[in-house]
Amino acid sequence: MATPISITLLQYLPLSIAPTDRRHNPAPVTNIQWGSSGSSFQIVPSLDGLSCEITPTELTMETVSVSAVAEDGVTLTETIDVSVVAAPAVALNLVPGNPVDLP
Repeated sequence: MATPISITLLQYLPLSIAPTDRRHNPAPVTNIQWGSSGSSFQIVPSLDGLSCEITPTELTMETVSVSAVAEDGVTLTETIDVSVVAAPAVALNLVPGNPVDLP
């Protein structure tokens, strides 16, 4: 299994496909569908479906998938694991409590 791609909650991840035949020449596909194994990503496909942007909504680990139908009717599928991690801290944001009387 490949190492997951990690992004933070402050990032989105562009993904794309480049369908090829067995000799690595460009090949047409139809019915391109993007999806994920959960509900923590907003997936916005491009108009032609060959790419998408995924934006996380929470810390998670999910599998993003894409499927398409080749000219011979075979459905092709690829997946990638995406881990969403917290972004690095940039401030401490010191918050005072309420004053307490001494005994």
